[in-house]
Amino acid sequence: MKKNLYYYQGENPTVDLIVVNPNGEVLIIRRSSQSVACPSMYAFPGGFIDSKALAGELWESGLETPKEAAIRELAEETNLILKKDIDLISVGEYVGNNRDPRDNEYSWSKTHAFLFLIDLEIFESQKKRIKGMDDADLALWINISELQKTKLAFDHNQILIDAIALIRERTVR
Repeated sequence: MKKNLYYYQGENPTVDLIVVNPNGEVLIIRRSSQSVACPSMYAFPGGFIDSKALAGELWESGLETPKEAAIRELAEETNLILKKDIDLISVGEYVGNNRDPRDNEYSWSKTHAFLFLIDLEIFESQKKRIKGMDDADLALWINISELQKTKLAFDHNQILIDAIALIRERTVR
């Protein structure tokens, strides 16, 4: 039997946050070279939603919402601090199907992807704070058109496509 690389059995809920600045740049991280999954690859800031469950148990909700986890993970990995009352746009949920190389028949990931269009005031006040932290070696802003040409970790290329469609939909309105 393949070693289970997830903390919980069954679904392991995660979050990914696509932050787009007024210049059309997206905030990405480079995953640590020590990461179990997708080492040294570029990805959106994100991570696991905290649970009350113990290792090996089924994940259990209650400690934080997906939105709270997205804001926390963004701060942990990039040093970008957002207020808890900001509006995050749901991009979608992405489940299993080997979206994460750790997925197996016993445990898999389910990510809640969010989009945040950072306004100029927040961007200007925090752009110098951005740096890779925690399990991110690097954090940087990259032009969205350049990012579309980049091979991203996990299924983040698909999440990017879906986020761009949402941005276009919002600009057409």
